[in-house]
Amino acid sequence: MGCNSICIRLIYRRLRMEQRAVVPQHSRRDRANWRVRIVPELNSLYDSTRLELDHAPFITAYYYKQWDGFRMSFHCHDSVEVMYVISGDCIVETEREAIALRKGDFVLLDAGVRHRLLVDKGRPCRMLNAEFGFADAGAGHPSVRALAADSPALTALLTAAEPAVVLRDPHDVYQTLRSLVTELDSGHAERGCMAQLLLGQLLVQIARLAQLKR
Repeated sequence: MGCNSICIRLIYRRLRMEQRAVVPQHSRRDRANWRVRIVPELNSLYDSTRLELDHAPFITAYYYKQWDGFRMSFHCHDSVEVMYVISGDCIVETEREAIALRKGDFVLLDAGVRHRLLVDKGRPCRMLNAEFGFADAGAGHPSVRALAADSPALTALLTAAEPAVVLRDPHDVYQTLRSLVTELDSGHAERGCMAQLLLGQLLVQIARLAQLKR
């Protein structure tokens, strides 16, 4: 099964994108200053320019899905992916390891990492997945560099260069993910701005959990 058919089966809720970058809903004046340009290198979280230039993260896809008896083909994305287990259990395989996940676990997969999802029949697994890439930050929007300047944990995460980061959530990450998806589905004119703020919060929360695990 190819990547396109997988995307169709998952019924991705894709936002309007230009070169896979989400254009936030801003005023006409803000839009004039917003330069949508996908950053090179497959949108890797660990691109060294994240700490040098003003790049902001943008959601490119997200979905809720319950799986039961499913074996996904190996595939990869040109964006970073968070796979969060809401209930049940599953295995996420990369070319390096098999990662067992249960309720409250999630994995952060860097762009370009080949992986697949395995769920046993009769053991349903409900997940919330979100993908994000990077584009030039506009005026008044927090860049990854700015967030990292105030968060040693985020700086450490960005320089760790781990293809897959597996973490246990005390509940904070799930709440932020839910708020992020709710905001994106809201239809509010400010949803782009709010989604960026929530995505920045999500990155810092993940970075803190990763720091505690080290």
